[in-house]
Amino acid sequence: MKEHRLVGASLGLVLGLVIGCAEPPPEFPEGAFHSEGADPTSMNASDAATVEFADGKYFVSIDGVQLVEGSYTVSNDTLYTQDDAGPMACPNEQVGVYTWTAEGDTLHAARVEDPCEERAGTEMTLLPGPTPIADVVEPPETLRETWDRLWSGEFETDDPIAEFMTQDAVVEYGGNTYTGLEQIRPWAAEMNERGDVVQHFPFAFEESDGQITARARYTRATADAPDQVAGVGREVFTWVDENGKWKIQRAVIN
Repeated sequence: MKEHRLVGASLGLVLGLVIGCAEPPPEFPEGAFHSEGADPTSMNASDAATVEFADGKYFVSIDGVQLVEGSYTVSNDTLYTQDDAGPMACPNEQVGVYTWTAEGDTLHAARVEDPCEERAGTEMTLLPGPTPIADVVEPPETLRETWDRLWSGEFETDDPIAEFMTQDAVVEYGGNTYTGLEQIRPWAAEMNERGDVVQHFPFAFEESDGQITARARYTRATADAPDQVAGVGREVFTWVDENGKWKIQRAVIN
């Protein structure tokens, strides 16, 4: 019996030492983060977004516009996320599960499972601090005058659709395609009648092969609630020179 008590005491001493020396679980870092290689003009929202973790809540924003509010919990090296609100939020019942590690101020996360494709990333490296606000980029000199006229509303004719779009222009919007001015005009009239308030993020321009591509993200609010973001999207305009005038040949808005 003495031998058993001695073994038991020794085992208890060993376990006590092991438990006492075990490192506490890591503390999940809080604060604002941006993705590695962040590009504030990227059409991929995850490349331009800032995510902030604080007190079990996270907030996703682009250029200061909040797009998602969610809740998170941490269990050792596992992070659980659920979107709660926002125009880019996934359904609340879709829970994302990620493993995470912190290396200095850098947060690494790897997806275990996440049914939300918009949120899911296989592996993410988040660096401290928000994504820089995108700089306003001026259009190429050849497009500047037309571009300024388009956004100022100072049209030269009573038919701005024909003034700024080619005869065979194509508009892709909401899963529908409108080809030619006769189809585009009623679509544009309907959009104007809705009166949505659209706020563009800074455009990025690319000029090649006689074309100028302008791309940007945007937020949309309804006329009844102009200060509340109701949706977000991306748009790409392809400009071409038609008889000495720059016009939109293709517009993709989604």
